[in-house]
Formats: sequence, C-alpha cells, structure tokens
Amino acid sequence: PLAPTIPLGQTQQLTATATLTDGTPANVTSTVAWNSNDTTVATVNTTGLISSANLGTALVSGTVGSQTVQIPVTVTPAQLVSIQIAPSSGSVALGLTQQFTATGTYSDSTQKDLTNSVTWTSSAPSYATINSSGLLTSVAPGSFTVTANSSGVSRQVWFTVAPAALASLEITPSAPGLTQGATQQFTATGRYTDGTSSDLTNTVTWNSSNSSLVSITSQGLATAVAVGSATISASSQSVTTNTPVTVGAVQLSSIQISPLNASVPLGYTQQFIAVGTYTDGSSSNITSSVTWASSNMAAATISNTAGSKGLLTSQATGATTVSATLGAVSANTPFTVSAASLLSINLQTSGGSLAKGLTTQYTALGTYSNGAIVDISNLVNWSVSNPLLASISNTGLLQTLGVGNVQVTANLGAVSSQSSLGITNPALVSVTVTPAIVSLLQGLGRQMTATGTYTDGSTLNITNVVTWSVSGNLLCGINATGYLSCVALTSGTVTATLGTTSGQAAIVGL
Repeated sequence: PLAPTIPLGQTQQLTATATLTDGTPANVTSTVAWNSNDTTVATVNTTGLISSANLGTALVSGTVGSQTVQIPVTVTPAQLVSIQIAPSSGSVALGLTQQFTATGTYSDSTQKDLTNSVTWTSSAPSYATINSSGLLTSVAPGSFTVTANSSGVSRQVWFTVAPAALASLEITPSAPGLTQGATQQFTATGRYTDGTSSDLTNTVTWNSSNSSLVSITSQGLATAVAVGSATISASSQSVTTNTPVTVGAVQLSSIQISPLNASVPLGYTQQFIAVGTYTDGSSSNITSSVTWASSNMAAATISNTAGSKGLLTSQATGATTVSATLGAVSANTPFTVSAASLLSINLQTSGGSLAKGLTTQYTALGTYSNGAIVDISNLVNWSVSNPLLASISNTGLLQTLGVGNVQVTANLGAVSSQSSLGITNPALVSVTVTPAIVSLLQGLGRQMTATGTYTDGSTLNITNVVTWSVSGNLLCGINATGYLSCVALTSGTVTATLGTTSGQAAIVGL
C-alpha cells in the first residue's frame, strides 16, 4: 500500500508492481531493491516485508534499474490484539464473589492488566452480576458467560454459580467443663456461603481426641468418662471445627426429696428422704448428710439431729417449704399441715349384754392426731346391725327390741368403731302380790297371786315360781303355790320372791 500505518510490533507486506513497455503489469516485489531510510523506526527485508521497530515515520523505497518508488511508513503505538480472562472457567458457590482479571496482549507482544478498563458483562444477571472492576457477585445457581471487551476486542468465558456451600461450622457449647459421668449434648451449626445456617448436629462426623476421657456419639452426645481433657471435633464437607472439653471429678448434680407435695394432719410427723444423683449417674441416700430446713417453723419443724434427720413434726395448721441442701445443690417441696384428724373411736357403754326392753346410752370418744380425746357422740353416725333387735338414736341411746346379738357401729368419715351387744330375754323388774291386803277369818285360807312385770313391759303370773314366805305372824303360813292360811287372827306380811326381786302384801286380822 501507499503510506501504510503499522502498529508497533506488527509487520506490513509491500507489493511492487512494474508496468512493462508493452503496458502489461508485472510483480517485481522479490526483484526490487528495498530500503528504509530510518531502520530505527522500520526495516524492510528483501521480500518487501516491513517490520516496525519504533514509533515514528520512515521512508521505504523500492528500486528496479533506474526506477525508484518511495513511500512513507508510519509506526503507531502497539495495538490490542487479544484479551485473556482469568479464571478462564470454573464456578463459585452461591453467596460468594469471584474476582475476574483481564490481560490484554498487544501487537508488540507486550501485555497489560486491563481489568479496570475493559467493559465487563454477564450473559445472565439473574445468575450473577459483574461490576466494572470485574467482581462477580452470585445471585442464583446457573451457568452463563462472562465477557470482557475493549476497543472492539473481546473475550468470553463460561462460568457457573453452584448451590450454596458450607463455609464454616460452629460447635456449641464452646469449651465446656464437665464432671466425671456427666453428659453434654453438642450442637453443630453450619454457616453457608449464602449467609444461611443449618443445624448439622446429626449429619456431621463427631470425633473425640481421647475417647477414654470423653466419648461422643454420632449425634453429638458427649460423656465425661474420666478426669482430664480432650478435644471434640465436628467435620462435614472438608470443613472441620473443634472445641476443648475439660472433665472434673464426680460431683453431686441434683437432690430428690420424697415425699413431694405432702400433707399431714396436725399432731402427725413425716419422715423425709433425700436421694442424691451424681454426675456419673449414680445415686445414694443422703438423708443424713443434707441440711434440712422448714420455711415456716410455726407450722412445722424438721430435725437435723443424728438419728432423726429429716423427721418433720407438725406444730400448727399452715403451709411450709421443706428444703434439703448439700453444698451448692438443693431441692425443696411444699408441705401442708392440715387440721388434726380423727385417729380412732372408742365406744363406751354400761355392759356387753342387756335385757330386752331396756335402754343403754353409748358414748363415742374420738382420739385425734394432736393427742386430744373428745366426746363425739353427737357427731358420729350411729347404726345397729339388726334394726329388728335394737334401735339407736343419733345421740347414741340404744333401745332393745328383741333377743339376740347386734353390732353397734359409730363412724365419722373414714374412721369407725364397733361394739357387740347381747340382748337377753326380758328381765323381771317387779313382783306384785295380790290381794295387796289380806283379811282372813280364823281358820280360813286365801289364794295369793304373784304377778311379775318385765323389762319389756310385759306381765306374767309367776305365782307358782316365786318363793312365798310370811313374816311378822307365826300363826299364818303359805305354801309353795301361794295358798295362805292362818290359825289365829293377827297381822303380818306375805312376801313373794323371785331372784332378787320381791313383792309383798299385808295380812290384817279381822
């Protein structure tokens, strides 16, 4: 060409064409003598190939015989030939960024960092965006192209946004101190590249640096086996984190008091038991080791005396809290002292048997939890086992109605008492002798009659069963059947006796 412009570092092939005398053209590029007047700017070889050397202008000539042609050749600054993008491919996890760099290669074979001067574009901004400095920000999983363009030269690479990846693990609790036998549930939390987190406790791989001191299950439950220290680690997807664990000697971890939420009536006592559970899972009765206390000693006191530790004594109705303490560990339970309760009923009466028709008064004495003995005859419910044989009032007065055995019961709430009563045949109450006044003529007799009145109100002619006697008159006599006769007229007394009961009639002389 005439007056070519060549970027530094590039070449330019010249072609020389001769016109012959007959008017025809001929390519004489390889036969002309080529020359540059300034080889510091450009050189030309025997075939007409110009090589740029430095910025500026040189005159290049071609000569054949007497014919010479001269043209100006201008060497301009090196021209961008290509762009290289790094990385040239790959992927980034969702939530992360990727810095791209652009390197330009020029016509003079030099290279230059064009990262901040090229125009960056993403073919799918819904997957990733890229700023003017080549920093790519992931938006959603997917594949796309990244392009760098400058002065009409561009370069394109494929790139992928992968799903969010695990960035770190966190173990909680951190650096715990355990006592021998205690357990500790560890939690592993995964932090992801997109800023989310997830509980990975059951999916990470748990490990102990010394399982003879601290063991751990696949679910992260650690057990302090022996005094010492070990490191617990959690691993997932090539991400690992760890925390130290220190194991101390066995200690009391809790106290259980029994009974819980108990109540006793006033006057009662209650023995409390304390069982200690230790960090190694063992337990033992520590009733005699703990310190017992009652928050309301007006209601109840509790003993700390050897041989009776934990024995609560009720003092008055009310509520209190019973506590057991050993070192820094304590437990408590509410306790109530209720009103005194009835313990037993004692029935009292005149005897164990009674004749039909008689009455007897029963008395019910109640013994209470506070030691009091009270007449509760008017409070209890009275009953008899056979209403045909006896009846009893609500105050305890019993009336016999027939002959036989009955059970007398007095109950108040859940407390009751019984007493047996034998009801015998009616008993003789009195003897009536008739006639009450006897007047006889000398030498005459009179039949006396004895009538018995019984406890059930009945009467019976007992003339033939009584014992007859005459007193105050030796001149009269009476036989076993009650026939009275006198040999002289005088005064006296006729007596009819049955058992301890007797009746009399007077003898009056005419």
